[in-house]
Amino acid sequence: MVQGVTQKHYLRDILLLIFYFSLFLFLARAVPFVIGAIVIAFYFSVLLEVPREIIAKRTKTKLPVILAHFLTIILLAYVAVSVFPNIVWKIVDTFKIVQSTPVRMLPNWISSIIDEIKNNVSAFAMKLLGKVINLLPEIVTMITLLIATLIGLESIKAYVRPRIRKLFLDDPEKAEKFVFLFIQDVKRFVRGMILVSAISATITTVGLTLLNIPSALSLGVVTFLGGFFPIVGLIVSSIPMYIFALSQKGPTGILWVTLLLVAVNQLESWIYGPKIQSSNLRIHWFILVVALGIFASLLDFVGILIAFPSVIFLRNFWNEYVIPTQQNGTQK
Repeated sequence: MVQGVTQKHYLRDILLLIFYFSLFLFLARAVPFVIGAIVIAFYFSVLLEVPREIIAKRTKTKLPVILAHFLTIILLAYVAVSVFPNIVWKIVDTFKIVQSTPVRMLPNWISSIIDEIKNNVSAFAMKLLGKVINLLPEIVTMITLLIATLIGLESIKAYVRPRIRKLFLDDPEKAEKFVFLFIQDVKRFVRGMILVSAISATITTVGLTLLNIPSALSLGVVTFLGGFFPIVGLIVSSIPMYIFALSQKGPTGILWVTLLLVAVNQLESWIYGPKIQSSNLRIHWFILVVALGIFASLLDFVGILIAFPSVIFLRNFWNEYVIPTQQNGTQK
C-alpha cells in the first residue's frame, strides 16, 4: 500500500515537473531575450560567487564580501562599456582601411575579384548592422533585466527559496531536494566552464601578445566570455582576431592565429577541459553535442544557453523520479 501511494506521489510530481520544464521552454521560445537575460544572470551569479567565497573564507564580516560582489559587477560593466566598443570600432577602422587600400601589382581580373569581395563584405556588415538596430529594443531590455537581476539576486533567492515547496502537491520535500540538487549540479558545471574559459583565454592572450596582434588583452576577455556560449562563442571571438591579424600581418597573420586557435582548442578538448568537466557533468560528450544542436536549432541563441542545463535537468529527473517509479511498479 505504501509503495502504491509513493508511486502516485511520484506520478503527480512528474507531471508537475514536466509542466514546469515545458513552460520554461515555451517562454524561451516566446520571450528569448528575457529568458536569456535570466540565464546569463545566473551564470554571472556563479562567477560572482567565486571571489565572494574566497574572501568569505578569510574574513567573518560581510562588508568585504559585498564589496567583492559589486566590484565584480563593475568589472563586467567596464567590459561591456569599454572592451566591446573598442573592438567594434577597431573592426570598423580595419574595414575602412581595407576598403580604401588600392590593389596594386595584380592583374585586373584579380583586382576586380578583390573589389567585389570588399563590396560584399561591406554589404554584409551593413545588413548585420541593420539587424542589430532592429533588435536594439530587445537588447536594451535584456541588458536592463540582466543588470537588475544581478543587483537583486540575493533578494530573489531569499524570496524563491522558501516557496519552492508550494509548487508541488504530494511530496514537496523530495521535490525541493531535487530542485536544489539540480541548481548545485548546474553551478558545478558553470564553475568548471569558468575555469576552462579562464585557462583558454589566458593561453589565447599570451599567444596573441607574442604575435603582436592589437588589443590582445581585450580579445582575451572576449574569449573568456565566449566560453559561456559553446561553439558560437568560439566563432564570435575568433572573428575580430582574424580581422586584426589580417590588418597587422596579412595572410601570414591569419595562418598564425588559426594555428593558435587550433592549439588552444585541442588543449581544451583533450587535456584540461575533460579533466575539469568530466567529474562535473558525468554525461557523454556525444549527448551534449546532440543536445546543443537540437536546442540551438529550435530556440536559436537562448537554446545555446540552456542546452547543457536542460540535459542536466533531464538526467536528474530520470534518475530521481522515473527510475524509482519503475522500480516501485516492478516491486508491486
